[in-house]
Amino acid sequence: MMEDAIYEILPVVGFAAILSGAFVLIILWKEKGNPRIFMFFAVSDIINGIALISCGFYGVVVTMTGAGSDNFHPSSCLFYAPHLLLWAYTDTTEVLCILLFLIDRTIQIITPVSYGTISKTYLTLKYGFILYGVGTFAFIPTFFETITVNSTYTISTMCRFEQVVLPRFLEVRLFTVLWLPVIGMVWTMLIFLAYLIRRSKQRWSYNWSEKFADTQQMIAIAFLRCLFTEVAVKIVLYGNTNEVVVLRDFLLRAALALLVSFLSPCIYMLFSTPFTHHFDATFNVYGKNTERTWQSANDPPDASDNGEIGSPFEMKGTMREHACAVNGFVPRSASFYFESPPASLFRRPCPPALSHKSENVRGKRGSRDVPKSLFNQNTLTSIDLSV
Repeated sequence: MMEDAIYEILPVVGFAAILSGAFVLIILWKEKGNPRIFMFFAVSDIINGIALISCGFYGVVVTMTGAGSDNFHPSSCLFYAPHLLLWAYTDTTEVLCILLFLIDRTIQIITPVSYGTISKTYLTLKYGFILYGVGTFAFIPTFFETITVNSTYTISTMCRFEQVVLPRFLEVRLFTVLWLPVIGMVWTMLIFLAYLIRRSKQRWSYNWSEKFADTQQMIAIAFLRCLFTEVAVKIVLYGNTNEVVVLRDFLLRAALALLVSFLSPCIYMLFSTPFTHHFDATFNVYGKNTERTWQSANDPPDASDNGEIGSPFEMKGTMREHACAVNGFVPRSASFYFESPPASLFRRPCPPALSHKSENVRGKRGSRDVPKSLFNQNTLTSIDLSV
């Protein structure tokens, strides 16, 4: 049965969406520029992935227990199926994130000088909390009648989204998912046209607040996200069979998670130079210059063509035992030559200092009568400097 297969696939799709969103957050956590807006989409993708996992496990449990034929009040679904609340939440936050992305690009084109200052007011963690706080207001109109409906009205325990919410809200959601990507693509094309016009003359673009390559990349990413969303919607809405119509909401959310959420990091890697730079800085911090250039006494000897047994070059023992088998110059640690490090030159004994108050020296100025015993003392040239 197609519905049972979908319930088994949804947790896998949700887990993939969570991984992709977490990957973006890890890469861009220290980003301070305009790519920080990708983090808003990543948080929405993670919440949507959690909802998909919850929906999949809920459907599997209900199907295995045979409770799918039972009925109860729609308000009970909000308690037993929390993914409905998460989906109503992510539907709103996804729209807000897309609008924020488009408005951000519009501000950058219209006021490129002030963009750096203006963008700092909303590309922050504080504004992210405000944006996702606004998304909670979607619960009230979506589920108000679900809670206040007559107690005699019951639905299936499968708790499908279209059965719990009002029909008009379901129509609004389908209309938004279908036409918002189209509006976004047209919007980005107009922004790109304005960008080309401003680049046509130097005096119209000399005061650009970001690199021209970054502007082109951000416009391309906005267009591709809207394009992939529209493709996912068209794929699901193309089927008109009864079974597809019943499971349309599940299929639509799974398609969006695969084509948009899961592929977002790939799009960022291909089209965003700052994202690629942060990726290299995050995962290659320990991947460069890892080859050890010094040699320890406990290291095995270097490979040699002469491997005769019993010779000084045989491949047995440690480097301490075969110090004579040196292939080229290799810097070695102090333990290679010494059991304990040698004393510093600054700590070696100095010759005894001459005392000007010696009783063997006459106190008269200009006297040349100096005893010969003074010359028997150690001087700097007679000090043994060996270790």
